[in-house]
Amino acid sequence: MAILALINSLLRPPKPYSTSVLFLARAVQGEGAGFFSNRQEVGLWIAHIALNRYEDRESNPWWHHRSIQEIVEDAFHGYVNVKDPDPWAVRIVWKAVGRKEDITGGALFMLSKNDMERLQVTAVPLQAFEEGPWGLYFFKTWPVRNE
Repeated sequence: MAILALINSLLRPPKPYSTSVLFLARAVQGEGAGFFSNRQEVGLWIAHIALNRYEDRESNPWWHHRSIQEIVEDAFHGYVNVKDPDPWAVRIVWKAVGRKEDITGGALFMLSKNDMERLQVTAVPLQAFEEGPWGLYFFKTWPVRNE
């Protein structure tokens, strides 16, 4: 019982990040980082999209004055499939939160392989992760032209 309490205390982030870290970990896992052999790198990119939006919230009307939880709820729809994120997802989020620099170069948008095909996106992503049927693509600006 003491071992379980110790493990839970290590996984439970300190305030004020507890809700934010939980939602970010749910997004990392729910958006499919676990489908990739390099899930840590993919997970860091997913987490940084949310963190970049949070940092940019003062200047962008899309996520103006939103919390991390609201940013995840609005755009990272896979989070609903993950009630309790796995420890690997929590560790990825802590690594992303602890980094001093943004590894994405300011990426604010992410599309899946299905989204890319459905929306007929031709823009070149900042980063692309593809493995088997899975694909995630990251962009600094919204890559779909509204015509």
